[in-house]
Amino acid sequence: MIPLAIRKQLSGDDRMRKCEICSESRVQFHHVFIYAGKQIKEAWNIAPACANCHAMATPHNSKYVQSVREQFEWNALNRMTPSDIVKYPKKDWQTLKNYLSKYGGTTA
Repeated sequence: MIPLAIRKQLSGDDRMRKCEICSESRVQFHHVFIYAGKQIKEAWNIAPACANCHAMATPHNSKYVQSVREQFEWNALNRMTPSDIVKYPKKDWQTLKNYLSKYGGTTA
């Protein structure tokens, strides 16, 4: 479930109107990362995904494809700000970003 304030913020963002992976215009919202066993309910962690790409990014789904999940992760990491990183200190975000840079280039 996405909090109303975040849902309003996302609905005003044109990037949220198409799937990040395939550009399909009918989208669902995908929570990219789990932290401490819970979905991170922040705008940077929510991605627009068509039903098919959403299924492919979900590990317990029979359609799971690791590269699709990793592309969503790469995009979410690039939406993070330094203050977002500080909120979730137990995850090594920089190492993950370095690994996932194969989807988009250099990292800071």
